[in-house]
Amino acid sequence: MRAARRTGATAAPRAAVRRAVRVVPALPGAAGVPAEPKPEQQQQPLSPLAELRRGACSAAAVLPLASTSFSSGASGEIYFGLAKAVDVYLVVLTVRILLSWFRNINWFSEPFNTLRQLTDPFLQMFRGIIPAIGGIDLSPMLGFFLLNVLRGLLMGLAV
Repeated sequence: MRAARRTGATAAPRAAVRRAVRVVPALPGAAGVPAEPKPEQQQQPLSPLAELRRGACSAAAVLPLASTSFSSGASGEIYFGLAKAVDVYLVVLTVRILLSWFRNINWFSEPFNTLRQLTDPFLQMFRGIIPAIGGIDLSPMLGFFLLNVLRGLLMGLAV
């Protein structure tokens, strides 16, 4: 009676294992099974320049100053450098505008005096064109628009 119980108890798990083995398909690349090509392997390999461009585009999406130039000549490098200088000035201008919201900043102490001297001549050009509405100076919007247009033109010339 003990022998019958042992075989009955072990027969059910063995049958389940046999069914599971039948259901599982053979893995590609295993002995006797040909490996199927993956969709990535069917694409043409990229040139090193194309791979570099793809990496630079993804870095530029995360860091605005991390993009690189792929121009063919020295003039393209100069235009690219000027475009990056406009980017830096846009950042400095943004810092100046954000700091102007704090009334307790002494603009005649350093480093605020230097920041004011760098940005105020540019902003003064637009203050007479767009008046302040409700005490809010909207003239920097025109300055940002023009700087972004200049940046786009320089980047177009750099390529």
